[in-house]
Amino acid sequence: MKNKIVTLATLTVVLGIVSGCSAIAKPYDSKISSINAAEKKIANQKTMDQKTSALKQLEEEFQKYQQGKNPYKQVVAVYRNDIDQLKGSIKKDDQKTIKNATPDNPMKETQSTLEAKNAKLKELKGSLIQQRGVVYTNQGFKQINDRIDQQINTNHSQIKSYILSTDSTQKYVDAYKKFTLQGKSKGLQRGSGGPREKGFYAAIGLSKSDYNALSNGIYDYYGNAVDEGWITQRQSETAYIKAQKKLLAGDYAKHSTDLHEMNFYQIETGDYSALIDSWKEVAEGVNPEDGTGFHWGPIKAGYRFTISKNQLSDSQIIFNRNNLGVSKISEIDSTGKLRGDSLEVRFSNKVSFAIGDALIADASTGPRNYTITFLPKGSRVNDWPSGINTAKEHIEIHTSNMSFSEVFERK
Repeated sequence: MKNKIVTLATLTVVLGIVSGCSAIAKPYDSKISSINAAEKKIANQKTMDQKTSALKQLEEEFQKYQQGKNPYKQVVAVYRNDIDQLKGSIKKDDQKTIKNATPDNPMKETQSTLEAKNAKLKELKGSLIQQRGVVYTNQGFKQINDRIDQQINTNHSQIKSYILSTDSTQKYVDAYKKFTLQGKSKGLQRGSGGPREKGFYAAIGLSKSDYNALSNGIYDYYGNAVDEGWITQRQSETAYIKAQKKLLAGDYAKHSTDLHEMNFYQIETGDYSALIDSWKEVAEGVNPEDGTGFHWGPIKAGYRFTISKNQLSDSQIIFNRNNLGVSKISEIDSTGKLRGDSLEVRFSNKVSFAIGDALIADASTGPRNYTITFLPKGSRVNDWPSGINTAKEHIEIHTSNMSFSEVFERK
């Protein structure tokens, strides 16, 4: 029993000595704590430049420590681990910046969002100069720098594509507000903006104010793009013409352009769809050149009157607009011969338009002159015979050949 008590006491003393030894601080513990604290402080720096500068100082301290007398391998390991973690964190942040500046869907980007992305990339390029030799080797620096340059160029090309695109109208409205309304118009010299022909605003699906905002905004937008150096003058003019054509074609309409009444603007542009309907001849007149002068008489000729979206004809003439955008009146061969699927044309000439309460299309075709007059509801010609319903629309076709005239009425 006495031996057991002595053994137990001895064991207690030994354990106490061992425990006391393990609690004794190592000579490198404070250094390791200092390194870890420095690593944490660097990681919490607000800017990338501050973080890189502090990391460089930490590396310089590490080099001095290694070159000192009897560096502890435990301290060296902590230095290396903390420095590697900081470098990895900075590289991760750099990659995140590049990713955020790379559009997932370029079609959803605007000029301002793309410019913001490029600004971030250029800021990163500046930081990379300081990171070179600290975070990146020369080869690593070149790789990431080249990748950034490539993305900047890609974004810049997308900016130019966005500027030259004529699909979106909001940028034109914004330019109108920023420049025209502030008395700082940009771009090409523009016209006086006088009154437009009947049906113009209805045909393009815009109110007068909406049309003015877009028309002027297109000038301003592309004029400013040239001033800022984003596109060339030639590119600006090409995009401007394309946008104006879309505007006048109704591609920027805000409300329906489905028209069922006579529209002078559409007729001028070669679109006769608003006239497609059933028409009947209600009057016919001629000057028989027997001294009695012109007079209205019974309907004898009874020409077949047809209208399609792109053509109007009364079997004497064809009124249409060619591929070059020129409206013409063409006289059909009196024999009614066909050339392919079309009536053979004897004479053809460019139309001149006169706009007032009625729209008049006039052309000299060979030896004869033809005039087509489009009269909206409520219109009449003074010498028309009685019985014509002025509450309906009419089209009168007149030729200089014996002053032959015919009046067609929409049923």
